[in-house]
Amino acid sequence: MAAERPELGGEGAGVGLLDELREWRYRDRPVWIPASANRYGLEILDVQRATQEVTAWTSDKTIAESFVETRSLSGQHHRDADRCAWSPLKCDLAYPYETDPPGDGPVFKSPEMEEKWDIYLYDAELFFARSWTDQLVYVAGVDFRASQAVIDSIQRSPSVSEDADLSRKAVGFLLKSHLYDAVVPHPIHREVPESARQIEAHSFNAFGRRAWFASRGDTTSVHIGPGTPQIGQARGS
Repeated sequence: MAAERPELGGEGAGVGLLDELREWRYRDRPVWIPASANRYGLEILDVQRATQEVTAWTSDKTIAESFVETRSLSGQHHRDADRCAWSPLKCDLAYPYETDPPGDGPVFKSPEMEEKWDIYLYDAELFFARSWTDQLVYVAGVDFRASQAVIDSIQRSPSVSEDADLSRKAVGFLLKSHLYDAVVPHPIHREVPESARQIEAHSFNAFGRRAWFASRGDTTSVHIGPGTPQIGQARGS
């Protein structure tokens, strides 16, 4: 059963931010927006052209079939994954959560191939798997406390080449963007060149439609709450 998403503000919450950034929207090239010109307080790259207008596709028939087949999975099989070789990370990420803790099961399932992640909750752990291949990448321990959901530990697959700090940022972004529908900056892998075009491609490959603004800054510093723009507002739905 999917987790109930907390409200992040009333009707129109966050629209001001999108209006604020409209003048920075590019037409022919990606644009870096200074930290002083946006309320995230981070230098961000507007990657919307790549992430919101590009259609995902694959020439590998088996991957396309895998995506379709895994839409019906409950994710329980990830509980039995061998994590002996996984790297543990300590962290302290907290997010508002006013409702009762959700029951075990899927909390986010990608409805289309432009969405790149599936997220499940079992036994107080969140499982983050790539939607195309069902590859398990992160497992985060979550503690539902008074008015908060606290991530106190993260495990990451040996396939992850990023450093610990980037893994924390990635998990934090996935939580805010997928479970809260928040439009927030996502982290950029350190191996991605400074080329804005390559950052666009990386953003879509890593986070799909949930990627709006890329940043090399501390994206965990961006908090969610009343006034945080949500996906539906950004898309005009």
